[in-house]
Amino acid sequence: QIIATGGGLPCFHENMNQLLQKGVVIYLEMTSLDLYKRVKNDTHRPLLANESNLQQKIENLLELRASTYCQATLCIQANKPVEELVKEIVRQIDSI
Repeated sequence: QIIATGGGLPCFHENMNQLLQKGVVIYLEMTSLDLYKRVKNDTHRPLLANESNLQQKIENLLELRASTYCQATLCIQANKPVEELVKEIVRQIDSI
C-alpha cells in the first residue's frame, strides 16, 4: 500500500515516527525551483496561496522541514522521468 502525504504532514505531532513504524517512508526530493515550476499555477494549495514570492516561500518551507524529511527511510532525487523514478524506488527498497 502506498500513502502519499502532503509535504507538511510528517512535520507535525509524531506523524513521521508513526509513518516510520508502519513501513518504509520515501522522501521524493526536489529542488525549490522544480517544486515552484510544478505548483506555480496550482490554486488548491492554501499554504502557498497569495504569495508574492512563491519560490522563496517554497525554499523557506523546505528549509523548515529538512530535519523531518531527512528521517525518511529513503531519500530519492525525484528530478527524473517517472519510469526511472519507479525503477530507482524499487531498486532501493529491494536493498533494504
